[in-house]
Amino acid sequence: MQEFPFVLEGAAGWPIRGEVRLPAAGVPRRLVVVSHGFKGFKDWGFFPELGRRLAAAGYAAVGFNFSGSGVGSDPLQFTEAERFHENTLTREVDDLSVVLAAALGGTLPGLTQAPELGPALLGHSRGGLVSVVVARRDARIRRLVTWNGVGDLGARFPAPMR
Repeated sequence: MQEFPFVLEGAAGWPIRGEVRLPAAGVPRRLVVVSHGFKGFKDWGFFPELGRRLAAAGYAAVGFNFSGSGVGSDPLQFTEAERFHENTLTREVDDLSVVLAAALGGTLPGLTQAPELGPALLGHSRGGLVSVVVARRDARIRRLVTWNGVGDLGARFPAPMR
């Protein structure tokens, strides 16, 4: 497996930190962009292993922290409480769209050649909700997977958080 870290400019100019995981050899079959949930981050729980397994199976796996996740340059520490406090679903939709555009536009490290199959989004919890919104808006998305995705936006998040 190959791993390439990246930093992009996200919502409100805040950094989006992530990595691209690629198979050891060959062109990946599909791009899979993985979004974490509320109070989650790309290096939490099963996310690193998921990225490694996707890459081992022949996929380009992109994991990232939403710019308002509260996790800064130290990938395992919650150090940006003010950004977390100011985060919104709209910012997360914008962040995922930025990551997807960079991945498909060949500007993420290691992804110089487009995978042969269309992109997929995989989102956990609130990241599932964000993935649904982005997939609805972007016709290039060929697959969508949500794990414990939010089912009722209005009941879960008051209007100021959207």
